[in-house]
Amino acid sequence: NLSWHEADQYCRTQGCSALAVVHTAAQQVDIAKVASDYKEYFPTRYTSDEVSYWHIGAEVVQGDVWQWVDGSEVSYLAWEADAPSSQHAGEDCMAANAEGKWISVPCGSESFFICGK
Repeated sequence: NLSWHEADQYCRTQGCSALAVVHTAAQQVDIAKVASDYKEYFPTRYTSDEVSYWHIGAEVVQGDVWQWVDGSEVSYLAWEADAPSSQHAGEDCMAANAEGKWISVPCGSESFFICGK
């Protein structure tokens, strides 16, 4: 488990572009599949608080403007119904929950992560 920034750096050192970015519905399906597959193969571990989301590649750059690690604007949206929430200060990094929907999390929180290609 790594923080969002540590995970992004790790992805880059492993030959990936960075954390995963999602520009299309097809890419969102891939993110949701990672969450679904993990839940199917590791159900007991999945129920722990340790594995409730995966870091993906977007963060707040100013106010409530989100930007992918490749510098592009977050235009395709797959947020969980109540996310992102301005009520949770400090949740400036993006993650995918168990269903693959996006949530905002503190950048320093440690979790699994999904690297991009």
